[in-house]
Amino acid sequence: MTKTLSSHDQIISHIWDVQALLSKGHSVEDACEKLEIQPQNYQRWHREFGVQKPEHVKCQEELIAADKKNDAYTLLQIYPRYRTYKENGKINANVGFVLDRKFAILDKVHLYCKSVDTRAHTHRGAQAWEVGPADSANFVDQIHTIIQKEFEFMLQFLLMSAQKKNKPVPSNLMSNISIDVKGEAGKSLATDLFTVFTGRDLTPKQKNKLKEDWTLLGAYIGDIAQTVKGL
Repeated sequence: MTKTLSSHDQIISHIWDVQALLSKGHSVEDACEKLEIQPQNYQRWHREFGVQKPEHVKCQEELIAADKKNDAYTLLQIYPRYRTYKENGKINANVGFVLDRKFAILDKVHLYCKSVDTRAHTHRGAQAWEVGPADSANFVDQIHTIIQKEFEFMLQFLLMSAQKKNKPVPSNLMSNISIDVKGEAGKSLATDLFTVFTGRDLTPKQKNKLKEDWTLLGAYIGDIAQTVKGL
């Protein structure tokens, strides 16, 4: 059964999907059959719209560009939209080890903040985030723990890789990561992630600190990746 489309975004998405199959050697007819669309419809859409990028592709490109600039604040603004596309099966591209590990941290923190946000609005009413410092501190501690566990997982992966090849792991790398992730940099990042993912804004000073912490922890993930690669 062929699909009938009316949404502009759906049409653009199908043009993009056909183009992807064509780049792999499929004919227009084969690609359209796989996607359950009529070849004549594809030809008409292609004439009308050209090869525009679907929104989910633009979103991923914007996210990667923000990360390359270490523009953590912009990245966090884009991330919830990216996660929605990913949950809907729109995004499955390989983004590499470093970005994948960063996204793993954001996935868990974003999910936690959504659960906190739901509980807060359910139990406390509209003024959910006018909470006391003790509550906020507890939420931030939970996020800080999430970040630490993700880095512990990466360090375990590094140690296991080194053991398999009977190679030593630089002790200063392990200690520096542990100190910064467990210490001020990790706690500061946790605070800023909590603030942004629960719908509040950061001051210019906080945005600069977020960029600094994101850059540092991102560099550590890169160091882990490079060390594993060099074993």
